[in-house]
Amino acid sequence: MREAVSIVGLGRVGTALAVALKERGYILKSLADK
Repeated sequence: MREAVSIVGLGRVGTALAVALKERGYILKSLADK
């Protein structure tokens, strides 16, 4: 059970990081276009 929970936790952290990086990349791209 503990392993499954840790895998889910890593998945959530990975998703959060991916979203943050995507948003940051979008912001940097929009700034560069200006």
